[in-house]
Amino acid sequence: MKMKKIGITGATGLVGKKLLNHYLQGDYKVKVITRDLNKINPNENLEIFEINLEQIDQKKLSLFLEDLDVLFHLAAEINDEYRIFKINVRAVHEIINQIDIKKTHFIYLSSIGIFDFKKNKVITNKSSLNPLNSYESSKLEAEKIINNTKGLTASILRPSTILSTDMKSNLLKHLYKIANNRVTINFNDCVISNFILLEDVISALTLIENNSKTKSGSYNLSRDIKLNSVLSKLNLVKTWQLKIPFKLLKPLINIFTYFNRNLHFFTNQTQINISEIKDNLEYQHGTVGYDEFFKLFLENGKK
Repeated sequence: MKMKKIGITGATGLVGKKLLNHYLQGDYKVKVITRDLNKINPNENLEIFEINLEQIDQKKLSLFLEDLDVLFHLAAEINDEYRIFKINVRAVHEIINQIDIKKTHFIYLSSIGIFDFKKNKVITNKSSLNPLNSYESSKLEAEKIINNTKGLTASILRPSTILSTDMKSNLLKHLYKIANNRVTINFNDCVISNFILLEDVISALTLIENNSKTKSGSYNLSRDIKLNSVLSKLNLVKTWQLKIPFKLLKPLINIFTYFNRNLHFFTNQTQINISEIKDNLEYQHGTVGYDEFFKLFLENGKK
């Protein structure tokens, strides 16, 4: 039986490394793109292409895309404004222009941040859009390119903020400080953290790839948790703490949120509906839950 050929861009990133390891452990042929050949270990079932998505070598790209059954496009620039459009939008356009739309299933890792979290109390595929930064805007532009390509078999996965014990998270560090300060905040239970665990993202991506009935679709993915629950799981203080009720600080936080959109995290009351991936692909969250994740996070933080 012919081995399935999987392509992965962004194979040295957080999601890419995990996904690459998954397919190398199975009966697959895998092709990957990287700017640095030294970052990926050789394997008999792995073919590595040195390609810079900012300045694409069309011949190398053509060889990479040749005869692929599935392409996971994970590569993205998050911070550098100069590189965001080139990598997140233009590269998607060039890849789709060369891909074999009759053979290759194109699976794109987008972001839940394309939606308007202020207007929508529940995010669905039909919710209004309002990306708040260049990265989210580039993800939306890439989705438009994908959806406007006739004949392309494509699936889009939009995860919320990905958590992994393998990554450094400034957000979790800030939450840890809030949870363990002598004076902290007692948030309302309606304040929600839209997180998803890395293992769940890998599970969703491989489920999309492996599904033979539904090969096109857009799926939102999150494992929402109350902010108070996050702070409770991060709390290591064994002595007395002064907890200020959230309602006393909410007006002040709302004012600061107007000038600093990142602070919206502390007032967010929007839930993410994942019924599409549950109903269409029978997706279920993995066995590793938040209790185990935060336990590992705290243990790693002590090292």
